[in-house]
Amino acid sequence: MAREPKISRIAMRLDSPGKISAIAIDGKLVELDFGAPPPREPKPLRVVKFATDAFIGSKLKVERAQKHIAELETALAAFSQSRPYSLPIFLDPETDEHVWRVSVDKTIPAEIGPIVGDIVHNLRSALDYIICDLVRANNLIAPLEDQKNPGRAGFPIAQTAKGNKSGQSGKIKGLSEKAQRLVSRLKHHRGWNDQAWRLHYMDVFDKHNLITTVGAATVQITVQTGITFMNLSASGELRIGGTPALGETPMLTAPGTPIGFKKIFPMEHDTEIHRSPAALYNDVQLIAEVAFGKGEIAAGEPVLTTVRQLANLVERTIKIFEIIA
Repeated sequence: MAREPKISRIAMRLDSPGKISAIAIDGKLVELDFGAPPPREPKPLRVVKFATDAFIGSKLKVERAQKHIAELETALAAFSQSRPYSLPIFLDPETDEHVWRVSVDKTIPAEIGPIVGDIVHNLRSALDYIICDLVRANNLIAPLEDQKNPGRAGFPIAQTAKGNKSGQSGKIKGLSEKAQRLVSRLKHHRGWNDQAWRLHYMDVFDKHNLITTVGAATVQITVQTGITFMNLSASGELRIGGTPALGETPMLTAPGTPIGFKKIFPMEHDTEIHRSPAALYNDVQLIAEVAFGKGEIAAGEPVLTTVRQLANLVERTIKIFEIIA
């Protein structure tokens, strides 16, 4: 005998068209669990580059170089205050002339060379950092992350501006065309390239040799004519007769006339600076400085002035790329 089909009564509640909020079967409420909605995929984060962060690595390197420059300035000032040089006067009996000879009483501190090396290395690295940042900005692999070619990007510098041929360097291949043009313009500027090459050479030299420094001096000589046979001692006593003895000066008739400047390099012990007839009064002023030694690319040039110029070169280069690149 066939069973009669069971008929169930179903009731549903609609909150909005097509959306069931509750259902009952034969008077019993049935819980609805359609599961949580699938999560929405997050939008990719947008990386914002701020101008203040541009070339931050290069700026930090220059900042470190400036601290070393301040350290160098302090060391050189202490050396100068120790009176490392004197200028005694001797009488040459054969020629009856006064002779000025330099006396080197103290040697230049050995720490000067390593400090200069730290300065040039930080400044040279700052130039390479500019190129690496520009490679990253061009959405390419930065040399730091490229383990196969860790040194492939950098600021190319040749000995002469003419030696910088367009497109010859693979160090700037990862740059945008605009950035490459700017690098090329700088390299072909003789003033910029000469200073940059000096920095590059010093950095390479310091990797294998200690940068040497020596004494150098600029001498200013002023001549005044004295009254014949009228000589004054250091205490101001007048002596009549003969030429001025050692420690005496002739009675002068007019203000001194500078007769020129003389560069002394290297300034070694007992180097003759100047000589003049004993009848003439010469005021010899010795302005001593610590300079780069013989064989250096900046031989004879003051150390402190030179590294300040190099730091200024790198700072200006960073600003140029901030504005243009």
